[in-house]
Amino acid sequence: MAGKQYIWRTVGDSRTRSEHADREGKTFFWTNPPEDGHPAAADAGRSLLRKIRAIVKKRK
Repeated sequence: MAGKQYIWRTVGDSRTRSEHADREGKTFFWTNPPEDGHPAAADAGRSLLRKIRAIVKKRK
């Protein structure tokens, strides 16, 4: 799943829209964005995203 999901992050100030604040820390798929789009597209660049990377366990 690496690279197929992201975590929504907001600036967290008084200008953050309530619907975007509600998404803070939630995981979304690139192929299924929220109704108003991915972060930055949805709010003229104020929300951020954090990519999720796969964790690979080493074999013993």
